[in-house]
Amino acid sequence: MGDDSRERYFIINKMYAGSYLAENDFQNIGHEVVNLFSDDNGDNYIYINPTGTIPSKYDDKIEYVILTKQYSKGCQEVLGIAKVGEQLIKKSENKEGIPKQAKKYKNQIKYRKQTLAKIFKDNIYNGGEDSYSENPVITFKSKEFYLPSRRILIAEKGSPIQEDGVTICELDDYKFGHQSLRFYFSNKDKKTKNAFKSLEKLIDNKSLFDDKKKLNMITKADIDRYGKEATSYLEIMGKINSENIYSNLLHYFLKTDRELLAKFCKKICGVDIQKNKAKVEREKHGRTDIWIEDDKNVIVIENKIDAGLSGPKQLKNYSKKAHEEAKERKKKVTLRLIAPNHYSKIKLDENNECDGFKMKRYSEIHEVLKDYQTIKIKGEDKEYVERINLYYSDFLRALSIHGQSEKTADQESAERLFFKKIYLLSKNDKL
Repeated sequence: MGDDSRERYFIINKMYAGSYLAENDFQNIGHEVVNLFSDDNGDNYIYINPTGTIPSKYDDKIEYVILTKQYSKGCQEVLGIAKVGEQLIKKSENKEGIPKQAKKYKNQIKYRKQTLAKIFKDNIYNGGEDSYSENPVITFKSKEFYLPSRRILIAEKGSPIQEDGVTICELDDYKFGHQSLRFYFSNKDKKTKNAFKSLEKLIDNKSLFDDKKKLNMITKADIDRYGKEATSYLEIMGKINSENIYSNLLHYFLKTDRELLAKFCKKICGVDIQKNKAKVEREKHGRTDIWIEDDKNVIVIENKIDAGLSGPKQLKNYSKKAHEEAKERKKKVTLRLIAPNHYSKIKLDENNECDGFKMKRYSEIHEVLKDYQTIKIKGEDKEYVERINLYYSDFLRALSIHGQSEKTADQESAERLFFKKIYLLSKNDKL
């Protein structure tokens, strides 16, 4: 790839993470969202987290930026690889300063005719105005960009990750810092040179990248898709990955609408529940996520999104308690473990089970629930029912996001905010 007689550098840039995105009630648009799109001129620009600037010792020395998002502890998923063409911001140019450097191109880079300054204008930093909002920083302009043709993971050596159809690039003698958003690799640094070689081999393997697939400009369809859509309350609250929230919502909807309960139990649990007699309880015995019981059945639902088991016997203990109570009352036990399609922290056997809990993925739950569009609530007025059904609609959308084969919630949230802001700006331009 290059001349190893000189020192060379790569950056792994972790996107869609960090406290900045949580400010402004999770409505900040992360500057890195532009990394995976072409601007109106067909050019691609890269923002390096967390500030868009890099230490001056790296100026004009970065060859490639590997864009990733967090997959799991010690593991990053590759979203794209940018070959650096030009560095736009340099700390070493102290006479000009960062704002003056950024000002040079702030009106040149546009997405659907909207400038960076307009797009990021309403972001907040540390509770106040973001000083970079007037002159948004962009780190690099890409010379070439490579999109993966298959799923690629970059993992610390000895990672337990094992998935079919996935390429895993292991990094020798390297550990990802938990809080870091960017990682530097040098062919001369003793701490990173082995990892550098692994990354270089990955970049050189063009069979892993689709040279015919280009970064897309943002289309009107993209903008309309999200622009007219209300932001999910789960995203507003920053709870798109909260197990408790999902369990609370599912419990409420099943308990409230008995037709939905019957459909869920039939399709997901394989049980014909007595819908008007069944009890639906949350955290029965202070542990189980959802406990459903009628005259003939005990159903235990355990929900996982990000967390693993709280101990090696967690599911065994739940199963034991359910069987003890069912035996006393001569009832049948059904155990279900529900989780996103990307969840892999519990090892399943050949029957898709763990300790008697059969796994059901969020995509399966979404498939069942999506055809049941309206929650029916007895004794409540129309306005209240409409409000609950807005929550149900958001719940279905969240299930759909987690029902994909990769962890996309944070990325989709960032892109939705980006598109929505462009939509609103475009709409104002026409007024």
